[in-house]
Parts: sequence; structure tokens; C-alpha cells
Amino acid sequence: EGDWIYSRSLRKESQHRRAQTILRSSAFCFLLTFESVLYCCLSLFIHCLSTMFQSIRVALPARLPARLVRWNSTGPVLPPLMATLRTDLKTAMRAKDTTRLNVLRALISETNNAAKTASPIQTDIQLLSLIRKRLNAAKDAAKEFETAERPDLKEKEDAQVVVLEEYAGQVKTLPAAEIEEIVTKAINDMISAGTKPNPGAVFKALFATNGPLDGKPVDRKNEVSPVVQAVLKKVLP
Repeated sequence: EGDWIYSRSLRKESQHRRAQTILRSSAFCFLLTFESVLYCCLSLFIHCLSTMFQSIRVALPARLPARLVRWNSTGPVLPPLMATLRTDLKTAMRAKDTTRLNVLRALISETNNAAKTASPIQTDIQLLSLIRKRLNAAKDAAKEFETAERPDLKEKEDAQVVVLEEYAGQVKTLPAAEIEEIVTKAINDMISAGTKPNPGAVFKALFATNGPLDGKPVDRKNEVSPVVQAVLKKVLP
């Protein structure tokens, strides 16, 4: 009987150990499975974040070089006289000077429009050409109003002529006598070289690189062109 009791206790102890082993194995498997699932979830989450940030990075514009950014941040090149026109515009607004306001607004507007084209106004000489263009138009309009016996309208045009001549006088150019001397010499040099001068060839020689008028403050259309035409009439039969 004692052996039987001892044998029974051994069996119970063995069963108990087996149950503990199974329980430990189950717990280990559960933990292993849980860690695997957690690892997979974290990996998937990290992958999603990486993909999202990568797409955002691709969508952002590439960073420009600092030098290029500084170059692009600057506005269009404007003639120095434009600063005076803008300052005078504010003064004319405060003084309610209608004539000067109309003149300045027209000049600034045309300069801004030209900045959007392939031929922007960037120098005082180019701005002078625009001023003289409007000056000639105002003089022509004044003559027409005088013929039409509209002294009121003629008076407005004459007032604009005064303002335009004021700003035209602020741009320093070569004296007319010096321009004529340079043009005459260029034409005589062409004749001496056996070349028959024409307006196009004369202009090309005058404004060629290192030419006599290259980089000089002259208005080609209103100052040089009339002189070229006049000198050609004198020297050519």
C-alpha cells in the first residue's frame, strides 16, 4: 500500500510538471506571437511614414542656390530717372497737380508695360526717347486743337509740353554739335574707304562695339537719326 501511494504521488508530480511545461510553452508561444505581430505593425507604420515624407519631399520645389535666389528676388532694372518720376508723382498727388499727375502716370505706365516685353526701358536714354515721343505727340495735338479753335484743349496740351520738356532736360546727352561732328567724320571715313554710305551702314559704324557712339548718352531716334539724314544729304550728290 505504501508503494502504491508513493507511485501515485510520483504520477501526480509528473502530471503537474507536464502541465507547467505546457503552460510555459503556451505562454512563450503567445509572447513570441505577440512580439512578432507588434514588430510587423511597427515595421508597417515606419514604412508608411517613410513613404509619406518621401512623397512630400518630392513634391517640394528644389532649393535654389542662394546666388540665384538673390538674383531672382531683385526687381527689373529701372532707369535712374524713374525714381525721380515716382517721387514727383507722390508730390503731385498731394499738391493735386493734375497736369503733372497725368504726365507722370502715363510715363510710369508705359515703362511698366515695356518691362513685360522684350524691349524694357532700363536706361535714362531709353526713358528720354519715350518722353520725347510723348512730347512730340503733345505738340502735334496742340497744333490740331489750335487749328480746330479749341484753346481750352490746346492749353492742356501746352501744359503737358512744359512738364515733359522739364523731365527731358534732366537727361544729359551729347551736344548736337558734337553728334554732328562724329557723324560727319564717320561718313567721310566710309567715303574715303570706297564705301557708299547709307543710313543703315552709318548707324552700324557709329554704334558698333568701340564705335564713336558706343555707350554714349545719345537718343538714336531723335538725336542721331536726323543728323545722319542731314549730313548724308550734304555729302552725297
